[in-house]
Amino acid sequence: MDAQPATIDSKSLLRDADKMPVAELERFLIDINALLRRKRTQDKTLRQRQLLSKINHTILDSTKSERYQILVEKLELRTMTDAEHTEFENLANQEEKLRNQRVKYMIELSQLQDVSLPQVMESLGLTPLVHA
Repeated sequence: MDAQPATIDSKSLLRDADKMPVAELERFLIDINALLRRKRTQDKTLRQRQLLSKINHTILDSTKSERYQILVEKLELRTMTDAEHTEFENLANQEEKLRNQRVKYMIELSQLQDVSLPQVMESLGLTPLVHA
């Protein structure tokens, strides 16, 4: 027979804590606060790893990225066909959606790390886009 973990009832725990002497309750609260900090740190670290993974995966795949660059060159040279222009617009829209999602992830990461967005970008080796 497998032992099931006991369910902890916070109201019962609070009633029991009310029966503790003050010194014991203070030690208990110190231990609870330490436990809370550990759990928050673990959750924060896990979320940061998840965000880093998502940031690294919110880019066009290499085939689409290469095609996008070819189409950018054709656009600049004004040698793009109508079909290529449609393809370019689709790829540009995909890239923009991914970029926006990546920025959202970086903003959340900056908040978790309590640093600015430019600091997160710098730590990731990213530079902001410069628009002409």
